[in-house]
Amino acid sequence: MNLKSLLTILTIVPTISSFAHAEMKSELFTGYNGLGFERNDNDFIGTDEAAKLKTTNLGGYFIKEINDDLSISVLGKYVNFDTSDFTGTEDDTPSETLEIEASVMKTLANDSLMSFSGFYADANTTQESANASKTMQGYNVSFVNDFNKITYMITLGKQTDGSVEAQDTVRNGDYAGLTLSREMNDKLDIGFSYNTFVGKEYDETVIKTEQTSQVSSLFAQYKLSKGYLQAGYKIYENERKDVEGSGYGTSEEADGDAYFLTYSLPFGNAASKKERMLMMHKPDIVEFSTIGGSVGD
Repeated sequence: MNLKSLLTILTIVPTISSFAHAEMKSELFTGYNGLGFERNDNDFIGTDEAAKLKTTNLGGYFIKEINDDLSISVLGKYVNFDTSDFTGTEDDTPSETLEIEASVMKTLANDSLMSFSGFYADANTTQESANASKTMQGYNVSFVNDFNKITYMITLGKQTDGSVEAQDTVRNGDYAGLTLSREMNDKLDIGFSYNTFVGKEYDETVIKTEQTSQVSSLFAQYKLSKGYLQAGYKIYENERKDVEGSGYGTSEEADGDAYFLTYSLPFGNAASKKERMLMMHKPDIVEFSTIGGSVGD
């Protein structure tokens, strides 16, 4: 973790804790995601790139009610990539990301929620010659509702911009996601999510390829005496294909899977199931852009 990331997290965490005393809903979380891509003849992960990307994360959020129907929220998340078991050159393997997202949430009829969010993120990679830092920003719109014992969310979003560097850049991307969670009893929820992403990869100002990703996951969440424990399994299906006219080549794939574990601890008032789904289960465009813009080169 670099100094900038550390200072940001050290600022976010105490701020969230102090806001809890002001009758706000707030939560801290930490987790692990053990992602591994398959190696095959037509994958787009080079032999000098790490195929195993183990990540740990630390973050938190707070939600402040403006009135009975309107709330605002701020989320901060730091992710560290561990590729220490790889013996290749790691030309531009992801190193760490730091994301800030601010949202406005509106209560609709039948107690459903609509949110509009904007985000900004830094992504650091380990280049062969020197470390590189990239930025990205964008927005998303989500709708969340309860139906009997099922909570579901639909999200549409776009990464609108990103910094450019000589070797590669964060790509402008569109994404969408669906998450379902069913309450089994007062302690256990079981859920499913499907997220899809599509983005362009750039080399300076020239679009070279189009990359797509579908991420499906199954998860279970258990309510502890203090906090929540969530565990699950993800399947990643990635594809890269030539953009017409660039002459890059044929379509290539890179599939993988991951096990993940997250522990979260509410402070003060606990968020509702709909609010927690908005905070914790949106499609991860920062992960898509970071991994695709690194191992995808």
